[in-house]
Amino acid sequence: MERVMIFIDGNNFYHAAKNYLNQSPKYKLEELCQNVTNKKPNRYLLRSYFYTVNEPHQQAIINALKKIPRISVNAEGYLKKNRIPGITFDPNDPSTYISEEKRTDINLTTDLLVGAYMNSYDTAIIFSADNDYLTPIKEIQKIGKIVELVITEGQPISENLRNTVDEVFELNEDDFKNCWNGTYISNRRQAQTTP
Repeated sequence: MERVMIFIDGNNFYHAAKNYLNQSPKYKLEELCQNVTNKKPNRYLLRSYFYTVNEPHQQAIINALKKIPRISVNAEGYLKKNRIPGITFDPNDPSTYISEEKRTDINLTTDLLVGAYMNSYDTAIIFSADNDYLTPIKEIQKIGKIVELVITEGQPISENLRNTVDEVFELNEDDFKNCWNGTYISNRRQAQTTP
């Protein structure tokens, strides 16, 4: 049985799903992870790791995820507020700065590499299209690990990243609908048909 670990860049995947679905995603993460694992036979999901920033607006999701078995949350990232030239900076007004997430990529990469070198998994599934993961992906492939990416259907991804990983799964609307928390109403289809 192939041992799988999932590594989720929370902010990256949230925004990709939100852009794809035209609404805030409300999927059950544990079901989504299991469904992605089951896209291939004879696989066992050991654990999913979710990486995010430690900000007040994230506390509800962090607390909820911490209660789910076999999901580990790393909220050691933070947001850096970069001033916009020519605009008076106000830390309470998001229109006066550009937020940049820090440490999330490093934390995910560290766990990805440590897990690979400790032989904790056979396959790593990364929920992100971030090109920053290219070097660690190549590194763990050198020791025989399989690496797959999960993105949303049509999400931009560099050709280099796509050609480096072993497989890319593009989640479609049905993938989200199958693990939606509550009744799923498609805003995506409505947006596509509205002139």
